[in-house]
Amino acid sequence: MIICAAICMSLAAVSCMEPIVVDDPVQPGFVEEKPIPAPDSMTFTVSLEQGDTKTLLSILPEGNKVLWSDGDKIKVFNATHPSGLEYTLTAGIGEVTGTFSGPVIDGDGPFYAVYPSSAASALDASGTISFNVPATQTYESAGDTFAPGANVSAGINTTNNLANGFIFKNLFGVLQFWIKGSDAIKSIVVTSKGSNDVLNGDFSLSFSGSAPSVIAKDGQTAESFRKLTLDCDCSGYGVSLTTDGDGKDFYIVVPAGTLDAGMTVEVIDMQDEAMVLNAGAFTAKADEPHFINRSHIRPMSPFTYAAQYDAAFIQSNVLSGAFTSVAAGSSAAVKCSYNQTTGQYSFMNTASTRQIRIQDWNAGFALTLSTPYEIKAGTKVNVDVTAYGVSGISSTSSTTEMRVLKVVGDRAWIVDPNTGNGFIMMLVEG
Repeated sequence: MIICAAICMSLAAVSCMEPIVVDDPVQPGFVEEKPIPAPDSMTFTVSLEQGDTKTLLSILPEGNKVLWSDGDKIKVFNATHPSGLEYTLTAGIGEVTGTFSGPVIDGDGPFYAVYPSSAASALDASGTISFNVPATQTYESAGDTFAPGANVSAGINTTNNLANGFIFKNLFGVLQFWIKGSDAIKSIVVTSKGSNDVLNGDFSLSFSGSAPSVIAKDGQTAESFRKLTLDCDCSGYGVSLTTDGDGKDFYIVVPAGTLDAGMTVEVIDMQDEAMVLNAGAFTAKADEPHFINRSHIRPMSPFTYAAQYDAAFIQSNVLSGAFTSVAAGSSAAVKCSYNQTTGQYSFMNTASTRQIRIQDWNAGFALTLSTPYEIKAGTKVNVDVTAYGVSGISSTSSTTEMRVLKVVGDRAWIVDPNTGNGFIMMLVEG
């Protein structure tokens, strides 16, 4: 959010001496020089970069500016304060230039600064800052932009004088969705198809190049780290798509260099029904090496929301299972007839096919799914289903064409459009 800063400090020097008259009856009018106590706070202004190039985040209609918001905080680090000191916006809400106030920071530079303050945690001896990106962002109704604090940015001052200022740069990019329709949106969930993408979690920030570099920390391989959720239900009524008749813009701040392999987008409405969209792999251009580039907005193709599926099926965390009545608008009281996470699994994967069998003879059911080996989100596949004792799911005598809604990690969500049945299929044993 903060790109270029001009900083002015109001800080009196500790060594400054000023004559003070002491009322001494023995030596009337005696003048003694005493040091003025050092101040316990400091104030500086931060001005946001403005320009007309596409490297600038240009969202708001009033002059394409990114502005300060009420409650914004930054954190400043140096070797003396590796845990950082916090500074709060005290003037400049809704403006390009903001005034920040906080404690005096002692010790030498270099000084490092990060917005928002809540993201950054610690500076190590190599000049690397650890920070965290939350899995959920909040829809911002004011100005239809991203929420305050979502757009992480940072800067460095290599001198020993903060009066020389910082140059802040945006660390992430932004996904923009323009959605029309007649429903109220509860949330938008973006899941990367790239197995190495990390969209939320722990990151490290360094300042070795012309712009700060961000790297996701190792070990974050679970499905949950490849997902970002935009919460649109802060008011309890969701976000209506009919307010202005022309649809709504939704923004999600995303780490740069991600989503090149494509993504699955789930739009959930206030009736807990969902629409699922899939975007394929990104073809890089010379001036845009990644789908998400630092400080760029990536607009998606506009679309009209239409509920397709029951959100409980789309967002289920079970390892594997069979569902009935997964289509939106279904009046069935039971959406899931079989939802087993601890059953006995067997796999028969070959170079051309996958097969999973789930059984529990004590409960009296068995389910077998056979598919082609390659299963990609957004495509259609031929699936053989054999079921025994699973309520509402009958065996198919021949191969049925089904749609793959999404693939996350080692699970695939598959639906039969003819019967309204759905399946979550484990792809590998483990």
